[in-house]
Amino acid sequence: MESSSESRASSRASDTKHVPLLGEDVARAWKDSQRPERPPELNNALFSVVQLTNSMIGSGILSFPYVFSKTGVVLALVLLATFGGFVYATSLMVLEVGKEVDMPVGDLSEIVEAALGLRWRRGLDLCAALMCFGALMSYFNVIGLLGADLFAPTRPPFLGINNYPSFMTLCAVFLSPACFLRSYGELTPVSIISIGCITVTTFAIAITGVVHGRHAIPLWPDSALAPFALLGNYAYAMTVQFVVHEMYASMVSTDRPAVRNVVLSSILVGATLLGIMGLGGVAAVGSSPVSNIIQSLDETNPLTKVLSVFTIFHLMMYIPNDFVIMRLFALRFFDINPLQIPTVKYIAITAVLFATPLLIMASIPRALVVGVFELVIALTGQIPTATCCFLIPTLAFKATCLRRASSSSTPNRSFLYNPALSNLFLAACVVVILISPIVTIYVFVHTCLTSACKDYA
Repeated sequence: MESSSESRASSRASDTKHVPLLGEDVARAWKDSQRPERPPELNNALFSVVQLTNSMIGSGILSFPYVFSKTGVVLALVLLATFGGFVYATSLMVLEVGKEVDMPVGDLSEIVEAALGLRWRRGLDLCAALMCFGALMSYFNVIGLLGADLFAPTRPPFLGINNYPSFMTLCAVFLSPACFLRSYGELTPVSIISIGCITVTTFAIAITGVVHGRHAIPLWPDSALAPFALLGNYAYAMTVQFVVHEMYASMVSTDRPAVRNVVLSSILVGATLLGIMGLGGVAAVGSSPVSNIIQSLDETNPLTKVLSVFTIFHLMMYIPNDFVIMRLFALRFFDINPLQIPTVKYIAITAVLFATPLLIMASIPRALVVGVFELVIALTGQIPTATCCFLIPTLAFKATCLRRASSSSTPNRSFLYNPALSNLFLAACVVVILISPIVTIYVFVHTCLTSACKDYA
C-alpha cells in the first residue's frame, strides 16, 4: 500500500515539474540519482511525538514568562489554547492535502506546488527558510549570552569562553557534526537530549516560582498593544506544520495511521511546557522578566548556573533540528533536494549555510542582543511563520480538499471540512501577518527613541 502511494507521489510530482530555477544543467550537477528522494523510515509513533514536540519548543519557550507578564495570564492561556487548536487543524490540513494530490509521504514543497502552483511553492520555501534562519540567530544569541555570563570569571580571557561571540562560536563548532545529517528523521537522538534539557529547566523554574518566588501573576495585559505585538511569539513557539510531512515520511509505515494522535500529543505536551514556563517564570522573578527568562534569575544562585548549562545544551541539541529544515527549504527554493546532493557539494553548502546565521549574530554588539532577541522572535513568528504554517496550508486545503468536498455527493463530516473554519483561519492570518508586525515595529522604534533598544524586552 505504501509503495503504491509513493509511486503515485512520484507520478504526481513529475506532473508538476517545471524548469529549475538555476537551470537544468545546474540541477543535474547537484543531483545524485542514486540517492533516495525521500527520507528513510526510522521512527515509531513515540519517537515522532518527541521529535515533533522538540520542533515546537526551540528558544521561544524562554520568552514565555515575558509574554505572560505582558499579556496577562487570562489572555495568555486563551491564546495558548487558540494557537494550539490552530496548529492542530492546519497540521491535519497539510496531511489531507498531501493525500488529495496523491503525495501522502511527499515533499511539502511539491505538495503545495500541486495544490496552489509554483509561486506559492516558492513563497513557502522562502518563508520556511527565513523562519528557521531567524530562529537559528535567536539560538546562537541565547547561547552566547548565557555562556558569556556563566564563564565571565574565567581567566585568562583568551580561552575564548567568557565573551559573547567566542562562546557561541565554540558551541557551534561542537554541535556542527549533527547539522551534516541529511534528513529530519535522523535527528531523533539529539531531539531526545534537547527536549529532556528544556523539560528539566522548565520544571526547575516553575518549582522555584512556587517555593521561593511566589510573585503575583498579572491577570490582564499591561497595554492595549501588547497582545498584538506578541502574537508572533505564540506562532513562533507553537508551529510544527512545516515539519509534519518530514516527520510523517520518517515514520515506520505501520505507525503512520496514528499520525493524528502523534500531532495532537505533541501539541498538548508542547503547550503544557509553554504554559508551565510562562506561569512559573513570572512567579519566580515577578512581572518584569526579560525575554530570556534565564537572564532574569538571580545570577548568584548556583541553580541559575545549572539551568544556564541545561539551556545551552538544549539549544545546542536543538539547532540541528531547525538547521536541517532551513537547509531543506532553502535548497528546495532552488529546486535542489538535499537528500540527493553529491557528497562534496553537500558538505560545502551545509558549511556555508551553517556559518551564515552564526556570523551575523556574532557581529551584533552584546548591548543590543536582548532587544534583538525579542524582535527576531516576534517578527519571525508574525511574517514568515504565519505565512508558511498557517496561510499557505489553509489556502492549499481550500483549493484541493474543500473544492473536491463541495462537488462530492457524500459530505465529509470531519471538522476540517467546515468552510467557516478555513475562513476564520484566513482572517486570523491577516491579523498576524499584517497588523501584528506594524504594532511590533512601532513598539520597538518607540522604545529605542524614548529609552534604549535593549529595553524593548
